[in-house]
Amino acid sequence: MSENQRTAEPTADETPATDTPGFDPTPYIRQLRGRGGGADYLDVKWRLLWLRTEHPDAEIVTELVQHDPQMAIFKATVTVPTGGKATGYGSETASDFPDFIEKAETKAIGRALNALGYGAQFGDSPRPDDSVPD
Repeated sequence: MSENQRTAEPTADETPATDTPGFDPTPYIRQLRGRGGGADYLDVKWRLLWLRTEHPDAEIVTELVQHDPQMAIFKATVTVPTGGKATGYGSETASDFPDFIEKAETKAIGRALNALGYGAQFGDSPRPDDSVPD
C-alpha cells in the first residue's frame, strides 16, 4: 500500500478531518467549472488553515523534484503528530502559469492534504457525484 492510501477501517487517529471540531470547511468550498461539469473545490489556503487548526505542529516538507525553465515538479509530504502521513506530487509549466514553481509546490501540498482528508470531499455540502478534484 502506498503512503497516501487509506485503510478501509480508519482508526481514531485517522478519522476524516471533519470529525474534529474547530474548523468547518463548508463555507469555503467553491464550484469549479470544467469539461466534466462542476466540481467542489477547497482552496489549498483553506486546507492549510484547517490542518493548522487541528494540528498546529503538523509537518509539511516539500522537495523540488525536477525543474527547468519551462516546468517544475514538486513532492510534498504532510505528517500529523497522531501518525497520519501522506505524499502528493504537483507539476506546472511556465506556459500555463507565470509563477509555475510556486504553483507546482502548492499543487503538491494540496494533493497531500487531500489524501489526509483535508479537501472538499470531506465538507458537509452535498455533491452530485463522488469525484475528487485535486
